[in-house]
Amino acid sequence: MIALLGLMVLAVDTLAPFLPSILWAFVLSVALTPAYKALLQRVGGRNLLGTWIIGVLMALILVLPIFGLSRALIAFIPEAIAWVSETGAPNLGLELSIPKEPDPVQGRVIEMWNSLVADLRLIRDHFGDELRPVAFWLIGEGRLIGTLVVEFALAVKLAPIMLHRADTMTRMFQGLPERIGEDFALQMGQHAVVTIR
Repeated sequence: MIALLGLMVLAVDTLAPFLPSILWAFVLSVALTPAYKALLQRVGGRNLLGTWIIGVLMALILVLPIFGLSRALIAFIPEAIAWVSETGAPNLGLELSIPKEPDPVQGRVIEMWNSLVADLRLIRDHFGDELRPVAFWLIGEGRLIGTLVVEFALAVKLAPIMLHRADTMTRMFQGLPERIGEDFALQMGQHAVVTIR
């Protein structure tokens, strides 16, 4: 019994770095189950083909945009550090001037840009001292962006596997809520699935 408990502790310790990805994959697989079942009907019930299609679609729809956004944010961090270090960038943006014969859309965009720049300057001048510590904190937390992207990318790859094995996992865990908390636990599980979807 003690050996089994020790083995369980080692298993949890080994899986601990992957728990965020596993939880994201679980949420994604529950949320995408109706779409996956509809896709299976379209491909004639071929489970492996449906898994590949949903995996590729999830990578294209979820991972690529997040990867691009995180690269843009990471590239922005050095500029943000310079901006904060200079006590609030003195040149937030160039003033745009209205051409001699502006079209209505261009003139309105230029007015909105100038208004935004003026508002940002007022915020910088008024709240500069209070915003510096917050900005440094956000820049420091920016290092976690890469970790989040990797965890989510792994989850996007695990979710189709969970969908592919959904029937097996359902049979395996179906009696667990009833054994743990009887009807209440079963109802909570059903509410969780509805909430995720």
